[in-house]
Amino acid sequence: AGQIVGSGDIYDSGVSEGFVYPYNGGIFTVSGLGGSGTSINAIDGNGDLAGTSATDSGVYHALYYNNAQQEIFDIGYIGINSSTATGVNTSGTVVGLYDYAIIPTAPDFPTAYASHAFIYSNGSLADLPALGGSRATAAAINEAGQIVGQSTLPGQDDVTHAYLYQNGAATDL
Repeated sequence: AGQIVGSGDIYDSGVSEGFVYPYNGGIFTVSGLGGSGTSINAIDGNGDLAGTSATDSGVYHALYYNNAQQEIFDIGYIGINSSTATGVNTSGTVVGLYDYAIIPTAPDFPTAYASHAFIYSNGSLADLPALGGSRATAAAINEAGQIVGQSTLPGQDDVTHAYLYQNGAATDL
């Protein structure tokens, strides 16, 4: 309780590291998955962390840090090649989003990706159906396993709706 998480260039090294503050009177940094750059986005009551980190190949994967085991897990991805964890609860269930498609852009614009929500539990990564549209994110999960996020509806990619996912079904809020 009373801890914050985030990312920053903690040691003036030019590399962004995920952190927890305060942690045993100081700051705890998470180096990540072997690449250059880590961000911590969520912490649960056990001190478990969820975030994203560059791998040694430079691709960003969602990560889960189990505080009791003091071990980082590469959640991986579904789809193209990247993912971000945005929430975690004390059961070790992690939620977030992954890139699954490239959106066509004009030649002078950067590549854009379409994202979808995921749930990671007991070492298994799965798509979270949300409201059935082509885009969705999962923002947070609570101790009851309820997940909130935003999603488009089938055939309506221009508007997002908030949703609550519980008991295997999503409700449009």
